[in-house]
Amino acid sequence: MRSVGQLDQLHPMADPVVSLLAGLPWPAVLMDMDGIVLFQNAAAKRLQEVPDKSARPGIGDLYPGRVSVLSGDLPWLTPQQASFACCRGDMAINEQLFLGTIPDVGAYLLFVDNSETARAELARSQTDRLASIGFMLAGVCHEVSNPLAATYSMVQLLQSQTELTEEMFRTGLEKIAANVKRILEVSRTVYEFSRVGERQPLPIDLAIQEALEMLSADRRFEDLVLVHEPDYQTVIRIDRVRLRQAFFNLILNAAQAIGGRGEIRVTTSRQSSDTVIVTVEDTGPGIPDDSLDRVFEPFFTNKPSGAGTGLGLAITHDIVREHAGTIRASNRMQGGACFHLEFSLEAYLPL
Repeated sequence: MRSVGQLDQLHPMADPVVSLLAGLPWPAVLMDMDGIVLFQNAAAKRLQEVPDKSARPGIGDLYPGRVSVLSGDLPWLTPQQASFACCRGDMAINEQLFLGTIPDVGAYLLFVDNSETARAELARSQTDRLASIGFMLAGVCHEVSNPLAATYSMVQLLQSQTELTEEMFRTGLEKIAANVKRILEVSRTVYEFSRVGERQPLPIDLAIQEALEMLSADRRFEDLVLVHEPDYQTVIRIDRVRLRQAFFNLILNAAQAIGGRGEIRVTTSRQSSDTVIVTVEDTGPGIPDDSLDRVFEPFFTNKPSGAGTGLGLAITHDIVREHAGTIRASNRMQGGACFHLEFSLEAYLPL
């Protein structure tokens, strides 16, 4: 089977795709459009139906039972979902298979185990994000293509110089380092997107407070006024790490928008017996009207090139949706942007 190093030779976009699949909590397989398996994450290897006896195994060679429930013949060009059932000892296993294509790389196959009742809630959260993963993978390929091309061009330029001055060498390394940093930022952000944790009944303001503490050491917050108006008596079931990441993204986005000077206010309030509202407001320039409907799109950003990945708000949107919540963006009448988050209190538990 090809290694990750050999994948680099297949296509420069394969490496970030492998990084994403390796971090997924579900079994995941990457293959080319001929069905040759290029990569399996650790969870997929544990599910492998047939031992790997070939240097170039096909997906049907390793997972014949699962492949048999998929529609069409190789190469698969249309994304699809399918159900697979089998017995493991005396235990019935029910899986949902998700197949999608990745431009210029091949296809991915994900297996989600829905057989255990205790994991049903987590499986639903995972399934909600599966539709976004195919788009995210394609976006990653697009997003890293420019820095990869720029790095390759700079390497070629340096190699072509017969007399390389110290200034040319230093400038070339700086540009290469900047492009590599950009690729690493995208890869790290996508990895965070793939993580799923356990939900526990906790105050939603605990996640907000932790996000504020993490950001307080950032130099961009030295001249900012951060105001947090919590309601620690309101408890819902949350994935603390994921929700903390959502508020981290929102507050950091606000700080970047107002240029390091002004006020950011985070307020939590119970609007009714079954709803909690969180607002994140800033005193910046606000959001352009033609961007309000696009701010949660992956890789969309109004920031200068290289100032952000365009994934922060997209990930925040998905995290809020995982918690059965909604989020919308608007502009304040007195100036500045406002993000309005609403969560259900069906699982409300008083402290």
